[in-house]
Amino acid sequence: MSDKKVSEGKKYTASVNLQIILFFIFSIIFTWLLYHTTAKFKTHDDIPAIFPLTPQKIINFGGSPTPVTAGVYIRDIPTFDILNGKFVVDINVWFRFDPRLVSLERIGKFTFDRARIISRSEPYTKIEGCNLLARYDMKVEFTTTLNYKDFPLDDHRINFTITNYHLMPSDVTFKSSRTYLSINPKIKISGWECLDKGIKTGYLEDQLDPHDKKSIIYHPRIIFSLDYARVGIRHIISILVPLLLIFFIATTTFTFNPYGTNGRNILSVSIATITAVIAYRFVIERISPRVGYFMISDYAFTSLVTGCFIVFIANLFFMKTSGFTKNIITILLYLCNITMFIYLLIPLLIQ
Repeated sequence: MSDKKVSEGKKYTASVNLQIILFFIFSIIFTWLLYHTTAKFKTHDDIPAIFPLTPQKIINFGGSPTPVTAGVYIRDIPTFDILNGKFVVDINVWFRFDPRLVSLERIGKFTFDRARIISRSEPYTKIEGCNLLARYDMKVEFTTTLNYKDFPLDDHRINFTITNYHLMPSDVTFKSSRTYLSINPKIKISGWECLDKGIKTGYLEDQLDPHDKKSIIYHPRIIFSLDYARVGIRHIISILVPLLLIFFIATTTFTFNPYGTNGRNILSVSIATITAVIAYRFVIERISPRVGYFMISDYAFTSLVTGCFIVFIANLFFMKTSGFTKNIITILLYLCNITMFIYLLIPLLIQ
């Protein structure tokens, strides 16, 4: 190939400096967004249904409910499987109440919702003045429904719900406070940190007949919540950074001289980037939750693989388009991806 053609082909190459500047700007914006979205707790996890027990509700239910103070102590969490929403906990559940007003047998018929009790001890009891303290040592496997739409930037609120289906709110009312939810400080979960805890007390409504409001029955309920934040950047690096690097490699094919020695590699590299992104999808699938909706990782994959495909089409049909046009295409691709990430991550900043 003559030097004239090689020299002429330079007008069909995009600017290398522009590629570096765009990637640098994109990296700064992307890093800034990630830093601020991971610096605060955010979650879309729902709290199980619970209705507050107001004084008027107590009057409507009738009777004088016995106050029952409840609390839990989490001794250990042998299984902490966020991806599948499964947890096994060694937990100590206790109740303090007046045994003259409600029996230990009725209090002991409580249950954890969406859970399988692996083991449960007989109640350990202790008299405290006029009250009875009943404590149960249990090992429970929980299954919770978590929202993963922000994966891999997601934090989660894990709820443990106690309901007594053998009592009515007119019989007892659960009382508790944040101090009655405690967790062993020695528990360390890799990649996660417990930031906060919360408690909600009230009652549950079960409507036996959807066409008959009188068929509603009520049960006292209490919800203990733990807020766990993702720490570290392992998943971010493992999922997002390789995709961005593959996209950068794809756009650099615009800088290849179609008449030079690298000209024959333009299509090869373009195809390789698409293949690499698709192959990496299988890696992402192995470390991602199994859900039926799009997560941030899915949007990132779709956007970047589309960008790589556009680069391939441009190289396939418009290899000898001017370098200026290729620069414009590169700028538009980066703008589209930056806009996409801003659209996805900005809501996390203002949560």
